[in-house]
Amino acid sequence: MAEECKFYYYDNGYSCALKREKEGYSSIDSDTVHKYCWGYHYSDCPRYRSNDSYQPSGGCFLTSACVEAKGLPDDCYELTILRKFRDEYLAKQENGQCEIRHYYVVAPSIVEKIKKSPDANSVFEKIYHDLVLPCVQMIENFNLSEAHALYRSYVMTLEKMYL
Repeated sequence: MAEECKFYYYDNGYSCALKREKEGYSSIDSDTVHKYCWGYHYSDCPRYRSNDSYQPSGGCFLTSACVEAKGLPDDCYELTILRKFRDEYLAKQENGQCEIRHYYVVAPSIVEKIKKSPDANSVFEKIYHDLVLPCVQMIENFNLSEAHALYRSYVMTLEKMYL
């Protein structure tokens, strides 16, 4: 039986227990934790299958919009705000954990289909301008339920378009 992934929060970042043991308290990004450490096993995690093939933007269209379309770093202001929103607001809402898990199930397929389209960069630009920036502004203005509603409707729209 595969070892179940365990993680906990420390020093402003998530830490994968296995990685922590193997590499001396190093953390991994929270997108990877949410995607691979909730109800999955270490063997499913790209970090453990092949460290060379690990890509932080992986299957997250929010990250792809920032990193690939805008050339921002994975720890840019926008992604930091969105991850904090996910972890401190969305995760605590009724069905929030389910929404987060759902995102990590559908987002990789959406990203894959967008990347195969001839206008991939413009699609990620649109996601950045129509979703990322407005959500960040709403979060900064403490309109958290509005940011959540925009995020949820945008995910459903992308699902209909690409899945």
